[in-house]
Amino acid sequence: MTKPSASSQSVKVSKTKESAFSRIASAARRATSPFVNTGDRSVKNGIAAVFVEQSKLPIALGQTKLNNTGVHNNGGSALPGSPTSRLSTSPIVGSASLGSKGKVSASPSPKNLQNRTDIFPENLSKPATRTRWPKFNDRINATPQLALCATLLPKEPTPDTDSEETPGQVALDSHQREWAAALQNSIEQDRLLWVVRGIIRTFANDATNDSDDIAEVVILGSILDREYYRELLNSVVRKFEESDSMLKEPLLQALVQLIQCAKLGYLEADDLINILSIVRRRLETTHSQSIKYLYQLTLAVSSVLDVMAENKVNDLDRIQEHEPLSAVLSGLKGTSDPYLLYQASYAFQALQYVPDNETAAMALGRHTVGVVESMVKLSSLLKLDVGEFFEGLKGIATVAGAMFEGAKTGYEAVCSLIESGQGILESLGDMLGSGHKRPWYSAVRRGEAFVRDGRLADFYRLVCEAPCRKDPFFQWGICQLLGDIGANSDWDVDTRLQAVDFLAALLKDDTEWGQDASVRAWTLTLLQRISTTPVDSFAFATDTSRQDQAVKDRARTLLKDLETDDADSAFQTAFSLRSRMPLPKSSRQLKLVQDIPNIDFDLSQLKRMRMNDNRKELYVPPLAKPHHKAPDSNTSPLMESVEDFLSSNRLVLLILGDSGSGKSTFNRHLERELWNKYRPGNQNDPIPIHINLAATTGLDQDMIEQHFKRYYITEPNKIKELKQYRRFILICDGYDEMGTMQNLYVLNKLNQGEGYWRAKMVITCRTGNLGVDYLLQFKPLSPGSKNSGAADLIQEAVIVPFTEDQVKDYIDQYVLDERPEQPKWQARRYKDVLEGVPSLMQLVRNPFLLTLALDTMPSLVGNEMNLSQIKVNRLTLYDKVVEVWINMAAERHVVGGLSNVERDAFNLLCHGGFRPSVMDHLRKLARAIFQEQNGNPIVQYSERKDRKTWKGDFFGMDPQVTVLRLSSPLVRSGEQNSFIHLSVLDYFFARVVYDPEESTVDHASLATHSLAQGTIVSYPSILQFLAERIQQGPEEFFKNQLLDILEKSKTDDKESQAAANAITILVKAGVLFNGADLRGIRIPGADLTGGQFDSAQFQGADLTGATLTKSWIHQADFSNARMTGVRFGELPYLRSSFSMNSCSYSPDGKTFTVGLSSGDLEMYNSSSWVKIRTFQGHTGSVLRLAYSLSNKYLVSGGRDCTVRLWDIHSGEPTLTLDDYPETVTSVAFSPSGHQFASASARTIWVRDTKTGAHQFVLNGHTLTVKCVAFSPSGLLLASASNDGTIRLWDLAESGKPTLVFGGDSGPIHCVAFSPDAGGQYIVSAHWNNSVHLWETETGEHTRSFSGHTSSVSSVAFSHDGEWIASTSDKTVMLWSAKSGFQLSVLEGHEQNVYDVTFSRTRKQIASCSADCTVRLWDISMANASSSSVGTDGSSGEDRAVLCVAYSPDGKHIASGGNDKTVRDWNASTGEELRPILADYSTTIGCLSYSPDGKRIATAGYDTAVRLNSAFRAGGDDTTTNGSNLELWGHFGVVTGVAFSPCGQLVVSSSFDTTVRLWDTRSGSLCNIFTGHSSGATCVAYSPGGDRVAAGSEDGSIRLWDPTATTGGEEAVLELVGHEGTVSGLAYSPVGGPLQQLASCGVDKTIRLWDSQTGRLQTILRGHSDALTCLSYSSCGGWLAVGAMNGAVYLWSNHQQPTESVSVYAWSSSPLVLRTFLGVVASIAWNPTDHNSGGGDGLEFVTGCEDHSVRVWRIIEKADKEKERGGGGAGGFAARMMWGTRSGRLVARDTNIQGVIGLAEIDKTLLLQRGALEGGPASSTTTPSTEQEQFFVEDQMI
Repeated sequence: MTKPSASSQSVKVSKTKESAFSRIASAARRATSPFVNTGDRSVKNGIAAVFVEQSKLPIALGQTKLNNTGVHNNGGSALPGSPTSRLSTSPIVGSASLGSKGKVSASPSPKNLQNRTDIFPENLSKPATRTRWPKFNDRINATPQLALCATLLPKEPTPDTDSEETPGQVALDSHQREWAAALQNSIEQDRLLWVVRGIIRTFANDATNDSDDIAEVVILGSILDREYYRELLNSVVRKFEESDSMLKEPLLQALVQLIQCAKLGYLEADDLINILSIVRRRLETTHSQSIKYLYQLTLAVSSVLDVMAENKVNDLDRIQEHEPLSAVLSGLKGTSDPYLLYQASYAFQALQYVPDNETAAMALGRHTVGVVESMVKLSSLLKLDVGEFFEGLKGIATVAGAMFEGAKTGYEAVCSLIESGQGILESLGDMLGSGHKRPWYSAVRRGEAFVRDGRLADFYRLVCEAPCRKDPFFQWGICQLLGDIGANSDWDVDTRLQAVDFLAALLKDDTEWGQDASVRAWTLTLLQRISTTPVDSFAFATDTSRQDQAVKDRARTLLKDLETDDADSAFQTAFSLRSRMPLPKSSRQLKLVQDIPNIDFDLSQLKRMRMNDNRKELYVPPLAKPHHKAPDSNTSPLMESVEDFLSSNRLVLLILGDSGSGKSTFNRHLERELWNKYRPGNQNDPIPIHINLAATTGLDQDMIEQHFKRYYITEPNKIKELKQYRRFILICDGYDEMGTMQNLYVLNKLNQGEGYWRAKMVITCRTGNLGVDYLLQFKPLSPGSKNSGAADLIQEAVIVPFTEDQVKDYIDQYVLDERPEQPKWQARRYKDVLEGVPSLMQLVRNPFLLTLALDTMPSLVGNEMNLSQIKVNRLTLYDKVVEVWINMAAERHVVGGLSNVERDAFNLLCHGGFRPSVMDHLRKLARAIFQEQNGNPIVQYSERKDRKTWKGDFFGMDPQVTVLRLSSPLVRSGEQNSFIHLSVLDYFFARVVYDPEESTVDHASLATHSLAQGTIVSYPSILQFLAERIQQGPEEFFKNQLLDILEKSKTDDKESQAAANAITILVKAGVLFNGADLRGIRIPGADLTGGQFDSAQFQGADLTGATLTKSWIHQADFSNARMTGVRFGELPYLRSSFSMNSCSYSPDGKTFTVGLSSGDLEMYNSSSWVKIRTFQGHTGSVLRLAYSLSNKYLVSGGRDCTVRLWDIHSGEPTLTLDDYPETVTSVAFSPSGHQFASASARTIWVRDTKTGAHQFVLNGHTLTVKCVAFSPSGLLLASASNDGTIRLWDLAESGKPTLVFGGDSGPIHCVAFSPDAGGQYIVSAHWNNSVHLWETETGEHTRSFSGHTSSVSSVAFSHDGEWIASTSDKTVMLWSAKSGFQLSVLEGHEQNVYDVTFSRTRKQIASCSADCTVRLWDISMANASSSSVGTDGSSGEDRAVLCVAYSPDGKHIASGGNDKTVRDWNASTGEELRPILADYSTTIGCLSYSPDGKRIATAGYDTAVRLNSAFRAGGDDTTTNGSNLELWGHFGVVTGVAFSPCGQLVVSSSFDTTVRLWDTRSGSLCNIFTGHSSGATCVAYSPGGDRVAAGSEDGSIRLWDPTATTGGEEAVLELVGHEGTVSGLAYSPVGGPLQQLASCGVDKTIRLWDSQTGRLQTILRGHSDALTCLSYSSCGGWLAVGAMNGAVYLWSNHQQPTESVSVYAWSSSPLVLRTFLGVVASIAWNPTDHNSGGGDGLEFVTGCEDHSVRVWRIIEKADKEKERGGGGAGGFAARMMWGTRSGRLVARDTNIQGVIGLAEIDKTLLLQRGALEGGPASSTTTPSTEQEQFFVEDQMI
């Protein structure tokens, strides 16, 4: 071949240059062209093309160079500082591709190594610390042994778990097998883990660790779970940051070793970044003199970066971390220590694999200047045109930043060439910090991975075949790995010897190895170190010592074979040959932990046992309201309340609920949840302790310790450990079942300081089993206190019944529950039955009853399709459950499972009737439980101790007893026996009282009757079962039996207990005692709540301690009855002639004073409410008053601009201060009584009580000050102003304001401090209808109370801090101070309420108003009640009754109203039947039955008239005269509907002024009657069907002819006379003595018109209020009229017409009923009563806005009563036959003459309610406030 000339070569090179740059430009244009895919892959491909072309640039330029071996260098780099430091390299080098087995791409094998089989011939197991296995039962004395044993613990699978078998596994020896078998037991697992975790905690908490302590914990790192691994890592990091010079090196080693052994997912990116930052800062501040520490720091940096690369940590902050670390590592390039230089280079390479957070745009901006300069220099060197060069590369500016990094490398390389005179490749060889990723790093990392996993054969192949194996850096790394294997005693001796041999062979036999002198020197250095390593003589490592010696000897031999002088060739460095920490020489921490009581192990065992005992069950998360007075709509998940409680500073959570509401189920669920969250060893996690109170004895003897003893945790040191370091959640289930009502929190002395348990208490109790002051039984003591309970430390939650959605959710779970013994339906069938059976859905909202219902439903309902005919109540369910239970038990016994003697006993029981035998057995057991252990449901039975006691009869080993027990709904847990649920015990005791299967039993003596054994009032569940037994009917035996008991009590005082229970049951069952003869009965303590005793005779009865709350005692006679301690649940009111502006109870609770608008103050005895003193002196309204705490003084201020100080005992003023500029708006006494504050205008005065002298004059408010209040300490004064601020004034010294706050809620009318010693909170009343709570110390707003609809005038704290009361408009609202929930809305005032105050000694509130009354409210009852209409927060539903009607047959009553339901009532009994219409779209304002009773017409506020079947769905007769119809046409509210006598037409009136006539068959409109100028308010059809009458707001009555076929503009008659709206119309009945049309109106008159001529005949006057409705009796002799004032007037006319008298005379006055609490909206008479002989026996029904439906009967009085009754209707009385619950006490005309023991306050209450002290009631008697003068105005005379 001819050698080319120089000129030709120059031309060729020039073309090559042009070609190279042309290709770069072309590639860049393709990468950025708008016509190509701009996706990520296309851009990357384009960048790659640019780089490929750029990498060819040096070759294109002819700058290739051979290394000193004559071979092209393939990506190698010279080790800095080595003899050959100028090795060439390519700027872009691809990494070798390595497979999972270490396979590499083809490359020539080393000449003399490829056939060696004595070096790493196979892959092995991972290296492990060589430690002697301890015997299983021996104490573990060394932490390495502990770590070894822990490797046998079950491991959770992790994402990095290798699925392949580890090669080289060996069989376990005997000790290993023992440990492996033992650790299959969870108990042993927990024990071992407890020790491991204890060491970690000990290390973390110990500030005196040494290097052995560090090594001791590090060796455990690989076997820890994530939680404890991270705890250890954080401890080591913290200690390293705080370390001194002695421990910094071992801590650094520990840190490195920990992150290297971390499992996938244990480390987080932030951990590694933080550690790297810490080590980097140490590296920056470490001086070069500390060369060994520098080694370790650079090695640590490398290790951290390796792990970061493995974990793909991205976005390392370039400014904060990446660049500073690069600078530190670059700073080490000048060192003369080759080992340090290698580690720095390795770390720098590792850093390239951890990307920084610089974006492409950021990189472009940073590199632009350098790129341009490099381009210019490059073009100058190569004689290129700069413009052409830029044109070729202009597209690069739009691609990723990495491209510029590559380009910049090339440009800088050229620049280095120009400046140094070297070749391009030689210049790049010096750029070891240039930022390139070198293949040697990846290869060394792969080698490390192979070694770590024991894959030494793969490692050997990698060394021999790696493409970069000639790179000195690769060779350095491989030699270091081999040196580590040789020095690591974790490897077996053969492997270690092979590693030493490999080192020597590479140096001696590999022609490609060690060409760089530094590599040769490094290899010799490693061999030298191995040959001189000290042999470890540690006691348990004798074998290891011998192996160390063998390796040491081999290294020496090989050094001699290499014939080299160690001293001359090896590096003299101080590096450590082993990268891992040595084993600890002692195990101090292990010993400490093993000496600690293993309480965590015990707790782990307790957790396991409790979780096993407490298996998962059907569970629907319950809802709860915040307290028992809150409405059921105010609910949230109960678990949220618990979580809120656990995160608060409150100590007791009281969970209330009805029997079967799911309290116990929730408690078990709560325990499971808390155990699941509990982490063994974590002292911050509370430990749940579940205690079944009914099954626990010694409740006053440390419940928690007793609980631990039951689980064998008894050692005193363990109990001490638990008390001192652990927290508990004490879950106490069934407070009402434990047989005592003690305060468990106080008894157990919880949270009382050192030596006491630190615990919160969750305690459950049935709602009905609590007394009035029940919170006293649960209030905790403040921590450290030993006296009073703290209200703010207790929280309440009340479980509410399931919603329908919860019921359906439960059903869905139920059908999936595997209980094969129960027949199952599909969920849809269960839901259909619940919705179809009357009242069943409401019944099963109780979870336990829901379970019973689902269990028994298939057998209870069967295939019955007419579900409406099925009657189910709670008792029905229990009857069925017990029946099914016993039948299933019998079937099991027949199949098998009994022993021979038990089978004989079973057969014997079957002969006598198996089910009756079991039932008798269970009744006897229930009786015994109540007689022998006072109802405690848990029976402890030990065969050895109890077989001869009563318990043996039920739980002994006798075969018959065994069969009976196995057949009963009982459960056994150890020695504890109980019914499956407490309610089942109640059920069987109810059957003890009365069993329908034993109804023939004759209880001759009441002394032996179960009802005589104790009060049943305390057992509401039993009471309900017995009440339902009576309601079950028609069987009357039990009811009659109870009535007999009542009768017998009249003559035998010993039977009083049984009689009290009997009448309690009867009242609960709804038995009516209206008109009953109860004279002389003895019923002390009876609960007559809600009972109906209209006209009942109680003369001489013993009612001592009875409860008459909300009872109906209208016209009852209590003369000479014993009534000591009778509770009415309500209080009287005080009335004055003047507006009452302010009020206050005295501090001792004995007196009560009110300030009047007259200027007087009136003081009352707060027990009798008798006025005892009047304070006179003010000349204007008294606006505010206050008592001194000493009860000595009273201060008052008012509109006369004066303040007066009064002596309470004399009633005389001691000071009169008249120096105020304006009205005195507020006064207050300091707690000491030495000073008082008063406010007027914008100023506050603090004065001396004795002299009146000023102590402080406080200014600062900008508008009128409305209120002042002292803090409980007296050191602060709070003031509130119209300027919207609250100011706190320091009265201790300066009198200056310390704090101003108040927000943006406008003027503030009142403030009050909380009563705790520090006055922690201030409550404020605001102009914008709101109440707010503030922290006194900071002024921070903590809570708002929303509910008022107008400005709030007054606010007060209760004296225990539990409640807040506020007043606004006509209402008082009661709030929970803790939760902010509204407890009650107290209504009764008729005008604005000005002030409210709490009694200090009673659960009472008093409020005063402009209506001249003080209302007293009893807040101790379940519903706050008063002398007025009180509604509690739960009464959110408005069920005002607006219309009532009898069915034509008189058997049913229909009612409608605001609840949008037409209800159906049994007219005789008052039983509520299935609704006729439910879910009506609007309020139902009027209704009417069709004459045949088959249809009912209704109308509401939506302008439609509806015709529906009058029969309940599924009834016997669903036939109608047509389909259900909706009649639309009116444009206003429909006010009345009436059927024609034939039933084919219906007429309606409306506020749209029209009356419309409809066809009931088709629904078509027949006619429209017009003429009224205002709304038509009522309508009536004449009995003959020839007239339609309508009354109007215009005061007129118009009559039309409904038979007319043309328009109805012209009325037949127009009746004018009423002054105002006509509210009611009624035609007299056919055949009655009168043919009249009666009307009533707001003018308070009744007008009687001739129905034919329209002539006015009679006006009945004297009514005190507007009249609303009226109705004729069926006989025509009575006219009943309702009124706005809640009265019913009954006018009678019984005279017969004669030839000489043409006008019928009405009674001179009506019989008046004043028992209603709202507007009487509707009245109807029974149409089947036609008695015209006076009226005796006639019945009528009333519907009232007080939610009541009541049926009354006209009763003729006895002769003597007639004489007292006077004229008119005085010979008759109206007796209520039945009525819906009134919601309050009704005592009108009740006789209390001569009653014995009745409290004065109760007597006052009864008199205010209309009771009489002077004998039987007169029918004409009216209250003094409503004097009515009735008279009949005859218009025909």
